[in-house]
Amino acid sequence: MSRQGGGFGFVMLLVVLAVVLLITAKAWKSAAPTAIEVATPAGDVTIPDHGASEAAGQVRSGGLPDLSDMRRETGTHTQQVEETLQQID
Repeated sequence: MSRQGGGFGFVMLLVVLAVVLLITAKAWKSAAPTAIEVATPAGDVTIPDHGASEAAGQVRSGGLPDLSDMRRETGTHTQQVEETLQQID
């Protein structure tokens, strides 16, 4: 004699699935405005210069320096700082 499965387990599965879907929908609605804001094109976003208009211009144009350029500029800046510190002493 085979035992027939009761409908209670299936009903509980459907209830749990419905609750999970409702929670997911609620979380999605709260995250949607942020996701839309992040997905806007970079051209619409205002990037403050903070006194570095050249860097902000490169960010806007997409012409950021590569890693070797950044290392070279950092090395130059480090050397200038060291020279300044030696002059102070």
